[in-house]
Amino acid sequence: YGIGEFKKTVERLSGLTVDRYAVVSMNEFPDMLNIIDGVTFNVPCDMKYTDNRGQLNINIKAGMQNLNGEDALKVLRFNSYEGTEHSRMKTTIEFAKAVMRKLTSEADIRTYITKATALFKKADGMFITDFTTNDLNANLDLIFSYSRFSPVTIDIPGEYRTVGGVLTFVPNAKGCTEAFRDYKR
Repeated sequence: YGIGEFKKTVERLSGLTVDRYAVVSMNEFPDMLNIIDGVTFNVPCDMKYTDNRGQLNINIKAGMQNLNGEDALKVLRFNSYEGTEHSRMKTTIEFAKAVMRKLTSEADIRTYITKATALFKKADGMFITDFTTNDLNANLDLIFSYSRFSPVTIDIPGEYRTVGGVLTFVPNAKGCTEAFRDYKR
């Protein structure tokens, strides 16, 4: 139903106001990650999956490793976590944290500033957002202070269902409201 309806749904489920949004296309993601020489990430479990129709072959061992863009995308696409406490959502959140830690690392910041032009060129075709250049400039201090934040992870209650032939996460509205209400305390 569009971005406006999506924002309203997130606000209703979380009780948080959505100031800005970004819709991300993963087509450019591997190239973008390769610009920063990949990311060190602790793959939570052995990932083995083959889909001949979708031309997807995932075979990545568990453990800490430096993932290039192609392997990182495979880790993010993996969704066969049966019998473990891991999930695609948890893996995606942990991966995003690893990327942010790398990009905001004080030791490496000068390296990434020299790659900023290449990153922005790749990102230009990757995002649809209402986050403007002025917003970016106004929030640079916040962005670069990310490594000093204490992360909080809120598990969103719900279940995966196949909807229209696509595996979809369907949140439990009442459970979401309670989870975010408990977090706000």
